[in-house]
Amino acid sequence: MRKKITVFAGFILMTVGFSMVNFSCRAKKYDLESISVSLWRATGLRADGSFIYDPVYNPNGITAITFDSLAISVSGNYTNSNSLSWEPLRRSKHEKVIDIIITSNKNYNAKYPAGSNLKGIMSANGKTIDAMLKYYSNVPPDPFYTFNTPPETEEVHDITFIYRTKKQKFIDVIKNVKILK
Repeated sequence: MRKKITVFAGFILMTVGFSMVNFSCRAKKYDLESISVSLWRATGLRADGSFIYDPVYNPNGITAITFDSLAISVSGNYTNSNSLSWEPLRRSKHEKVIDIIITSNKNYNAKYPAGSNLKGIMSANGKTIDAMLKYYSNVPPDPFYTFNTPPETEEVHDITFIYRTKKQKFIDVIKNVKILK
């Protein structure tokens, strides 16, 4: 009888132990809640050839920046959609961004009139935007979006970023940017 109790207790302990391991291995899920854009200017080069960016603060007026010095950072703001808050971040899963749309309220050039998607003439962290979406399992944290070609005319743009997920889309705008040639 004692042997049966020991085997039964061992079975119960193994069941509880395995269920705890399964519980602790579940990935924490983060849902995209919003995005926020900010304007940056390239101010130099590092030894490895990457750019040094400084934030640009001009909340009320027009900011004039040459196209090859202009950078726009987009931060994704995520919320935890489950209650397993003690799990390590490396097991987390962020809601996947499936498309990025970038538009301006002004014509950029003849091929990209106002309202058209500018991602064909922009890069994100040195990659095309489509390559970035394909290469990474998701958008890397705070990517820098830069223009690859100068505008035809120097206009003041309001640049809209749209991040689309399977569930919804998130929009933010950087206003009053005069893009110089």
